[in-house]
Amino acid sequence: MPTNHFGRLSLIFAVLFCALWAIFPKGNLAHPNLKPGIDMVGGTSLLYEIKPPEGGWNSSTPLSEAVMEALKRRVDPDGVRNLIWRPQGNTRLEIQMPRTAASAASHEKQDAYAAAQRALDATNIRPAEVQTAVEDLKGPERDQKLAALAMGDPARTDLFARLTKAFDAIGVAHSARNAAAEAKARADYDDLTAKIAETNLPSKTLEDALGVKGEARDKRLTALKAQSAGFPQRLTAIDDFVAKFDAYSAVKGSIDDANELKRLLRGSGVLEFHILATDLPPAEYQRMVQRLKDDGPRPEAGDKTRWYEVERPEEFLGKTVEYNGKNYILAYTIDGEELVDREGQPHWELENATPDNSDGTNAVGFQFDAEGAHLFGDLTGKNVNRPLGIVLDDKLISAPNINQQINGSGRITGGGVGGFSHAEQGYLIRVLNAGSLPARLTDEPISEVTVGPQLGDYNLRAGLRSCYVGLLVVGVFLISYYYLSGLVAFVAVCINILLILGVMAMLNATFTLPGVAGIVLSIGAAVDANVLIFERLREEEEKG
Repeated sequence: MPTNHFGRLSLIFAVLFCALWAIFPKGNLAHPNLKPGIDMVGGTSLLYEIKPPEGGWNSSTPLSEAVMEALKRRVDPDGVRNLIWRPQGNTRLEIQMPRTAASAASHEKQDAYAAAQRALDATNIRPAEVQTAVEDLKGPERDQKLAALAMGDPARTDLFARLTKAFDAIGVAHSARNAAAEAKARADYDDLTAKIAETNLPSKTLEDALGVKGEARDKRLTALKAQSAGFPQRLTAIDDFVAKFDAYSAVKGSIDDANELKRLLRGSGVLEFHILATDLPPAEYQRMVQRLKDDGPRPEAGDKTRWYEVERPEEFLGKTVEYNGKNYILAYTIDGEELVDREGQPHWELENATPDNSDGTNAVGFQFDAEGAHLFGDLTGKNVNRPLGIVLDDKLISAPNINQQINGSGRITGGGVGGFSHAEQGYLIRVLNAGSLPARLTDEPISEVTVGPQLGDYNLRAGLRSCYVGLLVVGVFLISYYYLSGLVAFVAVCINILLILGVMAMLNATFTLPGVAGIVLSIGAAVDANVLIFERLREEEEKG
């Protein structure tokens, strides 16, 4: 019966072509579609402890695996990031983030951006330093110190002159025993002291402005520059900051460093709605304020209200209360004044969250399922003309006023002029679409290990060298000992390696040093099988 060599060769070449296409999808031999692990290219490994939910975990699926799947939907929904997820036991989760070529380029831009941040922050001053100069120094020494702190800014120079005059007036009035004049001078001095911080421009403020898109960004940037008119050092720092920010943004991925990844992993994605307690009786409100200052924001049994941390207190026009460096606002936590997905109550969830730029600002639109639409309609219908606090992971991110009953959908606004930054908008959408986590990670990893690119590069070269040497030794042995049969076997071994790489590229699998060792081991196993076959053939040939 004739052998169909054409069909067999066609199948072999078709399979080889598929493998090569998977490894080099764009035909670029210098950039294969293979994902190296952190032990080969460097990177960061984060190990988190998982906080078990109240009441325990009753599912047959391990808690760490359930949390891992939920976090994947939030952080890497399309599976395009080179992240390695490894559950460790039931309450620990390791996330590895190998270093990529894009992240290597972004680190250079990031360093330049960090330098621009420092240059901008150098134009800011500490109010305490100004007060010390005004109150402790005299004459030319004081003038010289204040001139250095003013940095050539006419607005600061004028403010410091008025501040000095007010402080000197306090001393004159005190010496003259004129209590009324002293009180007025002290009030003027306190008012002027409060304005020192207004001459600063925190880098975070400028960064938020640059994170907005389109005309809103230009308006915010123009307004910030107008505040620094006549301050050449500040204007130069702003221009440099903008240039470095844009350059860094061009190469920055959604996840390009450990800090960005840790930010995305924080929180459990729990969305709640609470009516703000703006109509609480003054005596009750003051009691809650005093309790916040004495005991902190933790709720107590029987409370009808609760303190929620506010991300941007400037949006609430002084309605927040400061505690331990953070700002809080009071909201109701009783039936009819809140919408939460809690055990024992009707279950609801969001169907989707999408970008909403309908009014020219960056906002987030969301839509409820049928049960959520019904409950949200009841809540908003009963509380028209009251502020609705939108809380994500126990942080109040927005509090729009309810103008009319809202049923199936809503809109989250915030971020000041122009809305959320592009990064904030994307983060909210990912978190809301991913849903709430079955359990929450610790705020910070219990272990963070970074492998430098130099060590990773050494490991990569050593691993590849072992493959090359092993393949060369096998080829020399097979061909020199078995001649043509050995050559055929050696080609088959090479095809086997190519198919392994092709399958790993198709599966988007990650290469590690143990994986390279496995490939070397497969070469040895293939050779061992061929040797057994050839020796058996020799035995049969010798027998005739």
